[in-house]
Amino acid sequence: ETWTEESDVEGSHVTSFERKPIESVTSLRREAELVWRYKKHLESQGHEIKSRKIYLAGAVQPLRVDLFDTTTEELCEAKGSTTRVQVRYAVGQILDYGRHVEHRTLSVLLPTRPADDLVELLQGLGIACVYESKRNLFKRIEPYNPWA
Repeated sequence: ETWTEESDVEGSHVTSFERKPIESVTSLRREAELVWRYKKHLESQGHEIKSRKIYLAGAVQPLRVDLFDTTTEELCEAKGSTTRVQVRYAVGQILDYGRHVEHRTLSVLLPTRPADDLVELLQGLGIACVYESKRNLFKRIEPYNPWA
Protein backbone atom coordinates (compact mmCIF):
# COMPACT_ATOMS: atom_id res chain seq x y z
CA GLU A 1 0.00 0.00 0.00
CA THR A 2 1.22 3.49 -0.92
CA TRP A 3 0.50 6.58 1.15
CA THR A 4 1.74 10.16 1.40
CA GLU A 5 2.27 12.64 4.18
CA GLU A 6 2.75 16.40 4.22
CA SER A 7 6.05 17.66 5.60
CA ASP A 8 8.08 20.84 5.76
CA VAL A 9 10.42 21.81 2.94
CA GLU A 10 14.08 21.03 3.53
CA GLY A 11 16.15 24.20 3.84
CA SER A 12 19.76 24.98 3.13
CA HIS A 13 20.47 24.17 6.79
CA VAL A 14 19.97 20.46 6.13
CA THR A 15 23.18 18.53 6.67
CA SER A 16 22.21 15.08 5.48
CA PHE A 17 20.80 14.08 2.13
CA GLU A 18 19.51 10.96 0.47
CA ARG A 19 22.62 9.76 -1.38
CA LYS A 20 22.39 10.38 -5.09
CA PRO A 21 25.57 8.99 -6.61
CA ILE A 22 25.51 11.19 -9.72
CA GLU A 23 25.21 14.41 -7.72
CA SER A 24 27.97 16.04 -5.74
CA VAL A 25 27.49 17.40 -2.23
CA THR A 26 28.07 20.90 -3.67
CA SER A 27 25.28 20.37 -6.20
CA LEU A 28 22.94 19.14 -3.46
CA ARG A 29 23.72 22.18 -1.31
CA ARG A 30 23.11 24.49 -4.30
CA GLU A 31 19.80 22.70 -4.94
CA ALA A 32 18.70 23.03 -1.29
CA GLU A 33 19.51 26.76 -1.30
CA LEU A 34 17.61 27.25 -4.58
CA VAL A 35 14.57 25.43 -3.13
CA TRP A 36 14.72 27.63 -0.03
CA ARG A 37 14.82 30.86 -2.08
CA TYR A 38 11.94 29.72 -4.30
CA LYS A 39 9.91 28.71 -1.23
CA LYS A 40 10.43 32.19 0.26
CA HIS A 41 9.51 33.79 -3.10
CA LEU A 42 6.23 31.86 -3.29
CA GLU A 43 5.42 32.53 0.37
CA SER A 44 5.91 36.27 -0.25
CA GLN A 45 3.05 35.95 -2.77
CA GLY A 46 0.81 34.35 -0.14
CA HIS A 47 1.33 30.72 -1.14
CA GLU A 48 1.57 27.92 1.40
CA ILE A 49 4.56 25.72 0.56
CA LYS A 50 5.11 22.24 1.92
CA SER A 51 6.71 19.03 0.79
CA ARG A 52 5.39 15.51 0.50
CA LYS A 53 6.81 12.20 1.59
CA ILE A 54 5.68 9.20 -0.43
CA TYR A 55 5.79 5.86 1.35
CA LEU A 56 5.86 2.92 -1.04
CA ALA A 57 5.26 -0.68 0.01
CA GLY A 58 8.57 -2.48 0.38
CA ALA A 59 10.70 0.69 0.07
CA VAL A 60 13.25 1.35 2.79
CA GLN A 61 12.98 5.14 2.64
CA PRO A 62 10.14 7.40 1.50
CA LEU A 63 10.42 9.42 -1.69
CA ARG A 64 10.59 13.14 -0.93
CA VAL A 65 9.06 15.81 -3.14
CA ASP A 66 11.15 19.02 -3.09
CA LEU A 67 8.19 21.43 -3.04
CA PHE A 68 4.43 21.18 -3.02
CA ASP A 69 2.57 24.46 -3.42
CA THR A 70 -0.64 23.73 -1.53
CA THR A 71 -2.15 26.98 -2.85
CA THR A 72 -1.88 26.01 -6.54
CA GLU A 73 -1.50 22.24 -5.99
CA GLU A 74 1.77 22.20 -7.93
CA LEU A 75 4.43 19.53 -7.51
CA CYS A 76 7.93 20.88 -8.07
CA GLU A 77 11.26 19.07 -8.42
CA ALA A 78 14.47 21.10 -8.19
CA LYS A 79 17.94 20.52 -9.57
CA GLY A 80 21.15 22.38 -8.80
CA SER A 81 22.28 22.49 -12.44
CA THR A 82 20.74 22.70 -15.90
CA THR A 83 22.65 19.88 -17.57
CA ARG A 84 20.68 17.50 -19.78
CA VAL A 85 21.34 14.69 -17.29
CA GLN A 86 19.92 16.70 -14.38
CA VAL A 87 16.86 17.93 -16.30
CA ARG A 88 16.09 14.39 -17.45
CA TYR A 89 16.57 13.16 -13.89
CA ALA A 90 14.09 15.83 -12.68
CA VAL A 91 11.59 14.79 -15.38
CA GLY A 92 11.72 11.18 -14.23
CA GLN A 93 11.30 12.14 -10.60
CA ILE A 94 8.42 14.58 -11.11
CA LEU A 95 6.51 12.15 -13.33
CA ASP A 96 7.06 9.39 -10.77
CA TYR A 97 5.94 11.59 -7.84
CA GLY A 98 2.95 12.78 -9.85
CA ARG A 99 1.64 9.20 -9.94
CA HIS A 100 1.39 9.20 -6.15
CA VAL A 101 0.55 12.79 -5.13
CA GLU A 102 -2.62 14.50 -6.30
CA HIS A 103 -1.72 17.69 -8.13
CA ARG A 104 -2.96 20.15 -10.73
CA THR A 105 0.39 21.05 -12.29
CA LEU A 106 4.03 19.94 -12.41
CA SER A 107 7.17 22.05 -12.56
CA VAL A 108 10.94 21.72 -12.56
CA LEU A 109 12.96 24.38 -10.72
CA LEU A 110 16.43 25.20 -12.08
CA PRO A 111 19.15 27.72 -11.15
CA THR A 112 19.26 29.29 -14.64
CA ARG A 113 17.35 29.01 -17.90
CA PRO A 114 18.24 25.69 -19.54
CA ALA A 115 18.96 25.18 -23.24
CA ASP A 116 15.92 25.73 -25.51
CA ASP A 117 15.80 22.03 -26.32
CA LEU A 118 15.42 21.17 -22.62
CA VAL A 119 12.73 23.85 -22.18
CA GLU A 120 10.88 22.24 -25.10
CA LEU A 121 11.30 18.80 -23.53
CA LEU A 122 9.62 20.03 -20.33
CA GLN A 123 6.90 21.92 -22.21
CA GLY A 124 6.08 18.92 -24.38
CA LEU A 125 5.67 16.74 -21.31
CA GLY A 126 3.29 19.21 -19.67
CA ILE A 127 5.87 20.40 -17.12
CA ALA A 128 6.47 24.10 -16.40
CA CYS A 129 10.09 25.29 -16.40
CA VAL A 130 10.85 27.61 -13.47
CA TYR A 131 14.29 29.19 -13.21
CA GLU A 132 16.06 31.88 -11.26
CA SER A 133 16.81 34.76 -13.63
CA LYS A 134 18.41 36.90 -10.91
CA ARG A 135 18.87 36.07 -7.24
CA ASN A 136 15.41 35.71 -5.70
CA LEU A 137 13.70 36.52 -9.02
CA PHE A 138 12.06 33.56 -10.73
CA LYS A 139 10.69 33.18 -14.25
CA ARG A 140 8.25 30.55 -15.41
CA ILE A 141 7.79 29.04 -18.85
CA GLU A 142 4.44 27.31 -19.10
CA PRO A 143 4.07 23.92 -20.80
CA TYR A 144 2.44 23.63 -24.19
CA ASN A 145 -1.33 23.63 -24.08
CA PRO A 146 -2.48 20.67 -26.20
CA TRP A 147 -5.93 22.27 -26.48
CA ALA A 148 -4.74 25.64 -27.83
